Amino acid sequence: MGMNISILQTEKQFNWAPNNEAMYVVLNPNKTNAWGEMRGYRIVPGRSDIHLSTLNSPWSLKNSEFAKTHLAVSRQHDTEVFANSVQNANLPWAPQQDFSKFFDGESIEDEDLVVWFNLGMHHYTRSEDVPVTLYTEAYSSIVFAPQNFFDRAQDGDLLNRRWIEVNASTGDLTYKTYGVGLEIFPVQLSEPAEQILGVVNV
Repeated sequence: MGMNISILQTEKQFNWAPNNEAMYVVLNPNKTNAWGEMRGYRIVPGRSDIHLSTLNSPWSLKNSEFAKTHLAVSRQHDTEVFANSVQNANLPWAPQQDFSKFFDGESIEDEDLVVWFNLGMHHYTRSEDVPVTLYTEAYSSIVFAPQNFFDRAQDGDLLNRRWIEVNASTGDLTYKTYGVGLEIFPVQLSEPAEQILGVVNV
C-alpha cells in the first residue's frame, strides 16, 4: 500500500476528502524530530463538519464565501482578521468583507498561515420542532493532533505513572515507580470481594 504525498504551495479553499481518504497536516519543513520527519499537526474532522449547500442562492452570492468549503488555508495578514461581517447579509453582490479575496494566489511556503474551517449543522424541519426547536443533535467538532511533532508517545513523560505486576503464586503486587515517589497518593489495590464478608468466600 502506498501513500501519495503532496504539499500545498499557494492559498486554497477545499473540502474534506470523501471517506476520509486524505490527511491534512500543517508542517514545518525546517524542523524535524529524532526520526528525521518534519514536525507538524494534523487537522482531523470531527462530527458534523459541513459547509453551505446552497452554493448558487441569490442570498449567498459573495457574502458567505467562507461557508462554501470545509477548509481553507491562507497566508497570514493583519488586514485579514475576519472571514465575515454583520453587514454582509445586506450586500450579497458586493459584501463589506469578501472572503474570496483572501485567496489571490500568494505562496504559503515558509510563511505564517491561517487555517479556516467550518463547524456547523444542517437543520431539517420536523414536527418535534413544535413548540420549541431542540438542538440535541447540534454539535460539531474538529481535532488538532500532533503528527511527528514529538519523538515518541507523550504518555512516557507522565511522572505519576506506575507499572504494576502480580505474582501469580502469592498474589503480591510489585510496583515500578520510575524513580518518582507518590507518598501523598499511595497505590492500594485490594480485592473488593474480601470486603463482602459472609457472602463471598475468597
